[in-house]
Amino acid sequence: MAHGKSRLRFLLIALAMALIVAACGDDDPAGMPEDMLATDDGDRMSDPIDILNDGTTALEGHTPRGFAGSGVGLFAGDNLNANFPNGEGIQILLSFLIPDEMLEPNTATLSSEVLSTRGNVFEALGELQVAPVSYDQFGPELFDIEPIGEVVTCERPTETSLECDVTEAAQDALEREATHIQLRLTLEELADNDGEQDLVLFNNGDSNVNEPGLFVLELN
Repeated sequence: MAHGKSRLRFLLIALAMALIVAACGDDDPAGMPEDMLATDDGDRMSDPIDILNDGTTALEGHTPRGFAGSGVGLFAGDNLNANFPNGEGIQILLSFLIPDEMLEPNTATLSSEVLSTRGNVFEALGELQVAPVSYDQFGPELFDIEPIGEVVTCERPTETSLECDVTEAAQDALEREATHIQLRLTLEELADNDGEQDLVLFNNGDSNVNEPGLFVLELN
């Protein structure tokens, strides 16, 4: 008799487990990869995508802000060299290739871990600011390029790092079906007219060398 009760209990447990599995079916989030879970609105979440800056002379570099000219290194500030006009500023132009079939991100963050300075750049000229731009090829003629969207002030979490919220710039580039997300970095003030060099630089040791990875664009 006891043996019959045990067998009945086993059958009831097995039946209950089968009903639970059937109820879960294929819609059980626990059975889905973590990088493809459904959000409340039905969209799929994916892992963040990191895009490195282009790092080529065809698409990136620095230009004066008031006259035609360009160079390879990534600097912003004033009094670039002894021959640079006093009271004139310098800006950085960056380009990030948009991956094929990229979805519009919820957030986009521009960052760098290789920031260095010369002079009293932030005290003299204020913080770095980023704005979206659009161009086909980098060159001297971009000296007076105008932003095509909001100008955002960046943050400096440490003495050697930079972070900027470029969500609107990234979303706009995708909506325009652009091939690249392109950004302009400037300081709040053009120059301080004291004849002294005030620069912020981004490089891995040689200020005249640009390369991929000096900046990262993280898309979420």
